[in-house]
Amino acid sequence: MYLGTATWDECATYLNKNYKGHTKTLLLRENDTFNIETGLSDNKYIPINVDEMNRYISDHLSKITYPNQSQPMPDEKLLILDLEKSALIMKERMDRYGITSNFRNVLNVYSKLYQLYPNYQPLKMKGMLDNTLECTLDE
Repeated sequence: MYLGTATWDECATYLNKNYKGHTKTLLLRENDTFNIETGLSDNKYIPINVDEMNRYISDHLSKITYPNQSQPMPDEKLLILDLEKSALIMKERMDRYGITSNFRNVLNVYSKLYQLYPNYQPLKMKGMLDNTLECTLDE
């Protein structure tokens, strides 16, 4: 499952089916709150209407033009150099603050994979490996 491709209803269904821990799945809509002391939400949960959501995307969101869409495509070589610099700065800051991660961070840009953490490097293989967070950059 990739971030942003499932509703929270689908996520909860998956967790309830596959996770066998001592955890209860809690679903809230935007702006709802949950009181930990009472164990109650301030509103009754209403499941996502996927047809309504898709209609809203089609009728409204798909018609929005974002400012970056009028910009020219970035130069691939310059973007990759900026990625490398950013990865090094991120690693330096993580080291400075004692932050570590068990995950490899991988970015897919221009249909090529670049590992940003723990060490910057272009990757030749496709597919998820254990403990990998893979993101895609829309150029």
